[in-house]
This record gives sequence, C-alpha cells and structure tokens, in this order.
Amino acid sequence: MTMKRFENKVAVITGAASGIGAATARLMAREGAHVVLADIGDEGGRSLARDLGPTALAVKCDVSKQADVDALVRTAVESHGRIDILFNNAGIGSYGTSVEMDAATWENVIAVDLHSVFYACHAAIPHMRKGSVIVNTASISGLGGDYRFAAYNAAKGAVVNYTRALAVDHARDGIRVNALCPGLVDTPITADMHQIPGLKDEWTQRIPMQRAAQPKEMANVVAFLASDAASYVTGSIIVADGGATAHMGQIVTALPFTHGHDAPQAIGLSPDHSGGLATLSCVDAVRAFAIPEDVPADLGALAEPVSVGLHAANLASRNAGPNMVIGCGPVGLSVILALRLQGRGPILAADFSPERRAVAASLGADIVLDPATDSPFGRWTDFGFTPHPMSPLLEREFRGLPPGINVFECTGAPGVIDQIVKAAPAHSHIIVVGVCPHEEKLTPLEGIVRELTLEFSFAYRPEEFAAALAMIRAHPDEAARLITSRQPLGRTEAAFDSLAKNPSEIKILIDPQA
Repeated sequence: MTMKRFENKVAVITGAASGIGAATARLMAREGAHVVLADIGDEGGRSLARDLGPTALAVKCDVSKQADVDALVRTAVESHGRIDILFNNAGIGSYGTSVEMDAATWENVIAVDLHSVFYACHAAIPHMRKGSVIVNTASISGLGGDYRFAAYNAAKGAVVNYTRALAVDHARDGIRVNALCPGLVDTPITADMHQIPGLKDEWTQRIPMQRAAQPKEMANVVAFLASDAASYVTGSIIVADGGATAHMGQIVTALPFTHGHDAPQAIGLSPDHSGGLATLSCVDAVRAFAIPEDVPADLGALAEPVSVGLHAANLASRNAGPNMVIGCGPVGLSVILALRLQGRGPILAADFSPERRAVAASLGADIVLDPATDSPFGRWTDFGFTPHPMSPLLEREFRGLPPGINVFECTGAPGVIDQIVKAAPAHSHIIVVGVCPHEEKLTPLEGIVRELTLEFSFAYRPEEFAAALAMIRAHPDEAARLITSRQPLGRTEAAFDSLAKNPSEIKILIDPQA
C-alpha cells in the first residue's frame, strides 16, 4: 500500500474556507492530513470540515487579532498534540494609492496579510518539531509594484522577506519555511476585481498563458513545499504565475495632462501645434494603461486619437445614423472606425486628400468625396434620408425625438462649423471633434429654427481610453492604416510641420529608437 504524503500530519491552514486555502485543505485531507481550518467566516469553515470528515476541525479566527491566532494554535495543539504544517494563507486586497486610501484601510491590509503571519509563527513554532514546514502565501505583488495596490504590495513584499528571515532563524531547528507567490488566481479576492471595469481582463492579457490560475493549481505547489519531496528547499520564494513575471516588463500608454497647484487641470495641449501635446505635460500611474502583449507598441501609441474618435461616436447618441464625417485625419478616421465597429451606418466621409479618402473607404465609409469638387452639404439625400419638420409641425400622434443626421466636424478649420450649422438638415446632431484653437462665429438662429444639437468633443473618459486599446488589439490592421510615416525623436518639430503642410499624411509615429 502506497503511503500518503501527509499521513497523520497535522496541518493548520488560515483562510481555509475558500480559494487556495480550501483547495489545499481538500488535497492534504485526501492525502492523510488532519486539517485545522481557520477562517473568519464561521459557516464556510464548518461546511468544509463536514465535507472532509471527522478528523477535520474548523476554528473561527480573525487572523488580524493575535488573541484569535493564539486560540487557534492552542486548539490545534490540544486536539492533536503538535503542528506539522502551518499554511499562512489568509489575506485581503485593497485598491488605491497611498493618497486615496485611509489609514484604517492600510492598517487592516497590513494586519491581515502581514501581522497574521507573525502571530501564527510566533504561536506555532514552539509546537513544531524537526521536519515541520511553514508555507506563507505571498504574491507576485510582493516582488514589485502594481498600480494602485500600495498596501497589498507593502504587505506581500514584507511576507517575502519575513519568509527568508524565518528560514534562516529556524533551519537548525529542522523547520523549513518557504513562500508561494501566486499570480492571478480565481479566488474571492480577485472576484472583487470585476468592480473595476476591464481590470481583470487587462491583467489576464499580461499573462503569457492568457488565463488565471485555479486554486487547485496553487494547492499542488503548496503540497510539494510541505512534503518530503522538498526536504532541501527552505527560504525559497516560489513563483507560480503563468509566466507573468518572466518577461522584461510592461509597455504602457497614458493620458497626458497639465497640472495646476492642487490637481490635474486638463488634457495637455500645445499652444503652438493644434492637437499636439504641451511642452510640459504629465502622465501618472492612475491614468496609465498597459499595452496588451500582443499589441505592437507603435499601434498602442494610437490609443489617444482612437479614444477621441470613440468618445465622439459615443456622444452621438441621439441618432444611430446616418453619419457624415468632415475631415479624415486620424481623429476623423477613428470616428469612422468606431461607428463601423458599433454597426452604425451609413457613413459619408469628406476630405481633400485622396490618400485620406482611400483610408476612409477602407475603414468602412460608404460614400467618400472630395469637397473641392463635390460639397458634402448637398449629399444628404444620398443617405435616403428625409428630414422631419420642426417639432411644432409634427403630427399630433408623433412621439419621441425626430431623427436627424450625425455630423462630425473633424477638420478644426475656421468657418466649417458655421457652414454645417447653415446646411445641416433639421434635428441633426453636430459633434465638433478635437481642438479648434481659432475663434468661430455662428448665427444661433440658423441652428435654433432647425433644432440642431451642437456638441464639442475633445476629452475622453479613462474607460474609453481602455476601450480604444481593446479596439486596436482586436483590429490591428485597420488601426495601422492611421500611421503613414515614421520619424526619429529629433524630428518631432518637423513632423508637426509635415502634418500641417502635407495632406497625404495622417499620423506620424515618433520613434525614439529610430
């Protein structure tokens, strides 16, 4: 008969009612261990103990309180006479920078994730004999910094080094001490990530294996470390993260902004170059996004113009279509791409440049024209669209909003807004996209009598920035059409001049490596 790895071993497991703790308890119990299940929730531990059989013991324990941990160890020793395996697994997470979180949140994370490990080791080691094992759950977040995980990073980083200190102190006592550093695991802690839109998907994209781990996969690692097969392993920090920490680092893209005395003020705009960044723009971790591993860095650089176009398309919520895009620069083309991916058509695009018109057609514009020879303002009927009369003239039984056309002004050229206001059919929604540094004169009556909606769109929400990255990732070939040339960093000034003077250019990529 084959001997089970943990036959008659006494294993104390904290955070045992769910996730990695529960998976480890089940595995060790199957292999002969008498498990003592500690968890802050009373029923979860009791339910698991019932499943595992008469030798399993559930103890309600708040590991952030030393008295509770002392009572846990005392119960285990009174029941079994000793402790062979101590698995310090209980933990909590918290999301926020050091400024955003309060002191109580910080102290709670440190108490549960770090102090609890000390409390358990302090109480249990006197009852552990030669050949006993301690395994601490740390995290790959203890090996480096994550955006807005300050308290968790601090606690888990301390657990990593505390594990090494324990191993050195107690090696001659015959007690081995190691730490497990999981990556992303499907547990109740990571389930909370769904409260932050896109966060879990973003983390998963950073993992070469492209998935989160299951708790039983971590339990297998814990079982190895606790078994005699790891008899010469102590002071080790074992990473099990699907390859997440194996690569050289993250490439990020960020929302640029200018900063006042007290807080960020606005998207960082250049006073000299329309649409360009100010000389002194800022970026920070709060407004930074990791470029997915399978998105080339040059395409990731398009996230900003694609975000502007996506935001404009989202603002045009009154009418699904038809849509007219005036100006097929990077923002106008991004509007076309966003509209097409949202299934909103038809789309008419107008631009003086044949190269830009060709890209507009390739991205899904149904009608493409040169305004030098064919005014877009005379092509409303090409949509098969019949404007509704003014609201007072509608039939009495009419309900809702009269439909109109979406017009996206993406040129930023003087006089264009006024032309659109004078020519757009009734009930049209006019979105001015991007930056217009010039003064513009309008005749309000022209828009009032035809019930036009005029809206200005430059900024975008962080969630739209993340959505733009997702669009680029899903449609890299279409996104790549926005880049028409590449220039080294030293030619940045000349690149702006080229964009202004050469209508065939759409987006010039500034490559610091060139």
